[in-house]
Amino acid sequence: MREIEKFLDKERRPELRKHNGDISIEEYDEKNSKLVLRLMGQCCTCPHSIDTSENFIKISVREKFPEIKILHVNAGASKEFIEIAKAYLRGK
Repeated sequence: MREIEKFLDKERRPELRKHNGDISIEEYDEKNSKLVLRLMGQCCTCPHSIDTSENFIKISVREKFPEIKILHVNAGASKEFIEIAKAYLRGK
């Protein structure tokens, strides 16, 4: 996972941050060759997020890490954020 983080830091995050976005690793399952990433900031609600995930992120990650067989890039609000928002709205 450390190599994936280094790759994202060097190759993908700088461009995403230019647009007030970022990316994080939500899940990495080495045994099942699965990686789940999440677009964050402005990138998670951008109308171009599908293009960003398919053409900017997935292609480069697969080229760099061909051992990853299952790769998802999620956009939108995270489950944690939704739970925080619900608690806030309930006044807790």
